[in-house]
Amino acid sequence: MIEHEYADYNAYLTHQKQKTLKLAGQSKLKGYEIRVGVFRTLFEQHVNIIRSSERGLCVCARQGHEVVALRELGMRFVIGVDLVACVPHVEEGDMHHLAYPDASFDFVFSNAFDHSLYPEMFIAEVERVLQPGGHCLLHLLVKPRAVDQYAENVIRDVADVAQFFKHSQRVKAPEFQKVKGQSLNAHLLMKRT
Repeated sequence: MIEHEYADYNAYLTHQKQKTLKLAGQSKLKGYEIRVGVFRTLFEQHVNIIRSSERGLCVCARQGHEVVALRELGMRFVIGVDLVACVPHVEEGDMHHLAYPDASFDFVFSNAFDHSLYPEMFIAEVERVLQPGGHCLLHLLVKPRAVDQYAENVIRDVADVAQFFKHSQRVKAPEFQKVKGQSLNAHLLMKRT
């Protein structure tokens, strides 16, 4: 269910950039290392997949906390993308139009599925840049209604998100362990066929 109406795609981008612009260029804000630690703890639930992945992409990475956490866990190359670049960890880009060649990454992560105006297009892009055999990990907030002003859709069930994947299969993942400091309450792990 889409939460907002926009005159056009640029209006959507402008709205989403507001949140990212508040954080861009502030990579050393107080609490930065704490947020990296939160992502590290979340990723440790999937450490075998992460350590076996060489090229990772974090979509809607804002300040790049998740990029740093993946590097700390041993991923050789990982970059973030968001509407506003945040050097050195995040390049400018659009989740609906990823500027990378097909099969560029063997691991893709995002915790911003709910910010996608076009979920089917977002997942199609994830599958396009993901190598066969690679994994996509989505951290999700499953709720009966939107949680913040930037949420574009409401996730009522993880299966509702899984249905957007056309070239991947769901992988049994360990039970999600909620981490203090995160509002996320579910994850979805998919393997590209």
